[in-house]
Amino acid sequence: MYDRWEYTIPANTAEVDAIRVPCPVTKGFLRSLTIFYPAGCMNLARCRVAVGMRPIAPRSPSNYIAADAMGVRIQYLNEPIWEDIPVLNWDVWNVDDSYPHTIWMAAEWLSEEKPYEMKMAHMMEEFIATINRLMGVE
Repeated sequence: MYDRWEYTIPANTAEVDAIRVPCPVTKGFLRSLTIFYPAGCMNLARCRVAVGMRPIAPRSPSNYIAADAMGVRIQYLNEPIWEDIPVLNWDVWNVDDSYPHTIWMAAEWLSEEKPYEMKMAHMMEEFIATINRLMGVE
């Protein structure tokens, strides 16, 4: 599944006054996030993304993502989204004291069904456990 959000961040928004943009998703596994910064952002429009309160982009809550005239793509290996209310919390702020900036975020995720790789890993665990039982190894 794919979804896209955009937000125009007012000029002169401090990090402590970051605006939380809730981006609803469905439960499942996050595969990638792409945040696009148009020309002119000059690393002044900044953001963080969390699932609930758990930071995922970047992982450290003291860092942020910023760029100019480019997309920042972050790949995940099936980052779980199992919160009761599945939402990406996109915190944005803009330290440019003159101009607002509009940035976009796109997400790709799989629905609740386990991805193929996870199914195969589970099947291998079951197979190894069966072999260990047959061999008398616990």
